[in-house]
Amino acid sequence: MSKKKSTPERNATHMLRYLFQIEQSIRNGEYPNANKLNEKLRTNFSRSTFGRYIDILREEYDAPIEFDFRKNGYYYTDSTFSLNQVMLKEGELLTLSTILPLLEQYKNTPMEKSYRDLMQKLIKMLPDTITVD
Repeated sequence: MSKKKSTPERNATHMLRYLFQIEQSIRNGEYPNANKLNEKLRTNFSRSTFGRYIDILREEYDAPIEFDFRKNGYYYTDSTFSLNQVMLKEGELLTLSTILPLLEQYKNTPMEKSYRDLMQKLIKMLPDTITVD
């Protein structure tokens, strides 16, 4: 059986999936670290890769994550935080709104369903009301 070719889209999809799994584990109070997550997901993350994912959550999503040395894992300092509640900045909202018309060029192509599914996921993640900073 051949290994699937690595593409930027596949890598981005995997990264997002792992970010959400890490976030869910933190939100569930599991105090994840690289070893615990590897065991749970049957993956083989290095500590540095796991650390990069934590950095992405902190820097890109403003996740209030800290490390608890007694429990040897990460936790949220604000228990109300969730990636599903991340607010979009004005530029990000503008970017998202410009993508929608571009989807028309993929109508009736093999990529149409993938892009539409992705957009539906993004839309579900958005709150009912969007605030612009």
